[in-house]
Amino acid sequence: MDIRTCSAILLASALAIAFQVFVLSPISPDILLLPTSSIPSNSKLQEVSKLGEGLLNRPEAIAVDKTGVLYTATRDGWITRLHRNGSWEKWRHIDSDNLLGVTATAAGDLVVCDAEKGLLKVGEDGVTVLASHVNGAKILFADDVIESADGSLYFSIATTKYEPHNWHLEVLEAKSHGQLAKYDPSSKETSILLDNLAFANGVALSADQDYLVVCETWKFADDVIESADGSLYFSIATTKYEPHNWHLEVLEAKSHGQLAKYDPSSKETSILLDNLAFANGVALSADQDYLVVCETWKYRCLKYWLKEENRGQTEASPIHPAELLWLGNQT
Repeated sequence: MDIRTCSAILLASALAIAFQVFVLSPISPDILLLPTSSIPSNSKLQEVSKLGEGLLNRPEAIAVDKTGVLYTATRDGWITRLHRNGSWEKWRHIDSDNLLGVTATAAGDLVVCDAEKGLLKVGEDGVTVLASHVNGAKILFADDVIESADGSLYFSIATTKYEPHNWHLEVLEAKSHGQLAKYDPSSKETSILLDNLAFANGVALSADQDYLVVCETWKFADDVIESADGSLYFSIATTKYEPHNWHLEVLEAKSHGQLAKYDPSSKETSILLDNLAFANGVALSADQDYLVVCETWKYRCLKYWLKEENRGQTEASPIHPAELLWLGNQT
């Protein structure tokens, strides 16, 4: 191959790449400038206690029973509990590496979501399968669970299509195969309340138990929290890209996110903040006079004031992503 031919091939390749990047690309990225922190150095993270460090193998969730004992399920099949005196106990072992959500029941048992086996009741007398099938179909991916005052168990099924070891296929497909289900302890029957959910995940009950909240991972309703008056505040990561194109939002690094409020009395949803940089975690202050919402691409959190003369005003605080979990727990 002569020099002229090689040059022609290289030129054609360069033109093809340039055409793909500058003409066919679905995004129009900005330069991402990460701010430097203006917060004085501190050692707050050094004050955090790491529960079970070195003892727990990838815990997914926690539950606290009526006596104050904390339970968690780990990927090595153990139900481990933390007693009030600070001692850990490997309480029960289940032959599974897919233990996810847990909840403590009024009767003193623990209910565990086993992504492969379904809904399990764990007590001093052993392990019982409460629900392994619904409407004749095997429960493939039980994810999170909570008990209501009447003993009913509400739980999410992340996907009805893929087994847990193929969860990444659900991520790539980004379709709506999830469900919200209810187990009735009196009839021992399981029913589907909601279908076609986008990777149904966390489940929570309102304080007066007149409604449930279930998170859809792929719909980018990213995080949610309830205030004392029943209002739901939640983040919307992006208004531009569908979940299966979330990586384009990453590359573009623009501000398409929102902070929203759902009013249960009027059943209306309103936008409190717009143009957020991939809005993520949401937390309420202890006295509920402000919200904190995290902006991923800007490496910062925003305070949104809810009360007094500062209502509707915002205040930015640069913060490193490693601090976000700590901040959410403190507020």
